[in-house]
Amino acid sequence: MTGMLFDIGQPEKPAQNPTPEIANKPFRHSSVDSKKTPIESLASYIGGSNYWCSYYSQQFTKSEELKPFDPLQLNIYQQYHKINDFIIKLQGPLTGSDDSGSTGRFTLTGRAIIPPLPELIPNFGDALIADIGEGRAGQFTVTSVRKLTHNLAAAWEIEFSLERIADQHITNLLDSKISKESWYQKDYLIGGSKALLTTEEYNAGRNLEEWFRVISRQIVTNNYSQQTRTLTIPLQEEITYDPFVMSAMNRLVTEREVPIWRHVTLFNCDDYRIANYSDVYDAVINRDPTAMFTVFKNFRGLRVKSQFTLAYQNPIRLSGVKRVVVPYVETMDNDNYTGLNELIGKHTNPLMPGIIAGESGNDGTVFGLDSCGCSNKHNPYLQAQQSLIDQELNDIAGMQIPKITNDSYVLSPFFYSKELTKCTRFERDIWDSLDDKPVNREHIYEYCKMFPKWGRLEQYYLGPFLLVLIKYAIAGI
Repeated sequence: MTGMLFDIGQPEKPAQNPTPEIANKPFRHSSVDSKKTPIESLASYIGGSNYWCSYYSQQFTKSEELKPFDPLQLNIYQQYHKINDFIIKLQGPLTGSDDSGSTGRFTLTGRAIIPPLPELIPNFGDALIADIGEGRAGQFTVTSVRKLTHNLAAAWEIEFSLERIADQHITNLLDSKISKESWYQKDYLIGGSKALLTTEEYNAGRNLEEWFRVISRQIVTNNYSQQTRTLTIPLQEEITYDPFVMSAMNRLVTEREVPIWRHVTLFNCDDYRIANYSDVYDAVINRDPTAMFTVFKNFRGLRVKSQFTLAYQNPIRLSGVKRVVVPYVETMDNDNYTGLNELIGKHTNPLMPGIIAGESGNDGTVFGLDSCGCSNKHNPYLQAQQSLIDQELNDIAGMQIPKITNDSYVLSPFFYSKELTKCTRFERDIWDSLDDKPVNREHIYEYCKMFPKWGRLEQYYLGPFLLVLIKYAIAGI
């Protein structure tokens, strides 16, 4: 109808495929800073001493009453979320008092801070089992809870008292009331990842961490040179150093995973501003796909004695290294700095990939060395042997990796142009990490299992990428 007092005009056509709002959007005021600083990353600064415990958080509905652990209560009426290996920050020592006059008991109380965890809100009546000294464990009950900040993710202060000595019977009774079980990982919390893991996630994380230690140690120990006290490229006629691999390993590996790393030297190769060029390792470690537009793709080998003449701290010229891998680009930079380009053009010494006779590897081409140190590029037998090895290994999932050749730096030219259909599976997994996609954990396991069968050059050059993929897989748990 028209002409009515409150006539409301209607649109000519209804909105096409309207999207219903499942939840109300959060209110944003003009005076509110929308930037969020994750308070979980500040957990390492919480004061107090570490107190390891198994924490039992009550699971209840709105109509249920909070109550301490009752060994005689039916499991259906009292259920817990158990957090293994939980660390709370004890605020001072446990306090004991003799109350034998009125209750006939010796009480033991404590006060602690629980780190900010979105999955955990402590409540009165929660239980925890922790060490009370003399090789005994005690079952404590939370008697009071106080939230320390107004933030959604906040730390909590709890007070707890000893309820009873925890023996096998008490522990079994508590565990029988578990409806959910998690494992606490402090390092994940500080790193901004999920700190409470399911049993499956916890086991996967432990396996990946162990693989990280094994592979990083193999890369370092297999390529450590006692003469130069650094990592050198394997299977080369002359001692050759790659500063980009060393920089990547220095960002990934610590003495905790590889004790020998404290003895490894990173040499200064800045004579011709080599380190100023972006490389593919930095792009992958930083998970920055835009950096792939600026990384160098070709490389050469420079002789150290004739070119690296300046005296810096830890100079490469005094190391005993004969050659250094350097980037090669036709246009160096906007400063018309052509000295390096001219030097590289005169000293084109490529890497020398190849198999060692009798070694099960995937080193690629026929420009390498055999077991006696002789070039095999004119050896038809070794060429045929390499062809058979390549055909056999390419059918194995963990061996679908690029071969180290002189066509481009480390990875294939198809990787740099992002022609994924022409890339190996290993290169596609690297691009998935660059594009911030979930890392396929099963692929990582396959690479780790087959890593000892990779060629020496592949272990040296692709190993850092595998370490990065392992770290991203752990962060994605």
